[in-house]
Amino acid sequence: MSHMFTYSARNFNGITAAFDLGNDWGLGLGLMNPVNVIEGNQNASGAYSIAAGFWKGKSGISFASSKETSYIDFNTAFDVSESFSVALNAHIADYSGGDAEGYQPGEGFTSISAYPQIKSSETMSWGMRLEYMMFDSYANDLTVFSPTLTANYTVGALTIKPELRLDAASEDIYTD
Repeated sequence: MSHMFTYSARNFNGITAAFDLGNDWGLGLGLMNPVNVIEGNQNASGAYSIAAGFWKGKSGISFASSKETSYIDFNTAFDVSESFSVALNAHIADYSGGDAEGYQPGEGFTSISAYPQIKSSETMSWGMRLEYMMFDSYANDLTVFSPTLTANYTVGALTIKPELRLDAASEDIYTD
């Protein structure tokens, strides 16, 4: 899993609605548990998060916000050829709005990721996630670069995905 997904609003419970606006345009709205809570909503005050997203084809922008946390996310994807595609994702997280649950690193982060993928046969493709993160006000503005190489081998309905990942940080944050 990417660092961006680890520290973002990717795990939530609630209600969402997606609307087809025609001509490949869409709109999504959501009401859910606080986006900074990943294990149930134990907030007795009844705090919730709101989310909205707007997209055209393979490109979109979304926003999620609760009392102390907010996220903005942009993603796009395009086919360079029949066998080569690229996806891009930019993400901004802001934890400075209050007393968050404690798993967030610093006051927020900005993440930029590229996902090139090449299909080498009908059953095999190779992908790369090139993720660069800049954490705000955490360990002297920590940066992390995490390239991940993924093989995607399909056998019927089963996809096998072995990965090789390297994590490199601007400071010594990993245990030997």
